Amino acid sequence: MKNFPPELKGKKASDTFLEYVEPYLKQIMSDGSICSAWQVEIALRIPWCVWNAIVIDKKNNKDENEFLAQLINHKPPHFDQIVKDLIERKEKHFSQYNYLFGEYSVYVDENDEIRFRMESKLPP
Repeated sequence: MKNFPPELKGKKASDTFLEYVEPYLKQIMSDGSICSAWQVEIALRIPWCVWNAIVIDKKNNKDENEFLAQLINHKPPHFDQIVKDLIERKEKHFSQYNYLFGEYSVYVDENDEIRFRMESKLPP
């Protein structure tokens, strides 16, 4: 496959993403208000956007996280902290991964277990 992100090296993008969002998921699910696959899928939009914005800014040689600044503009103060935590986690633990996350889905399989599927792609 010509456009396969070399950073994956046999690791699924979905595994990398779930590892990246683990503390975020624990935090947002701790109060019990998120309990369906659909709610998890919606909640994952934030870290998905943060990751992709970091990769795009890096690809464009921008250090100030221009896309992230647009993302958090006019949001509640606690949202800023969530984004800052996700940025720090990406830079500290996942900086070697420079691919974008594409479409993803969260679904319940035939055994009533929540499953996650995600695509990856190289930045334009």
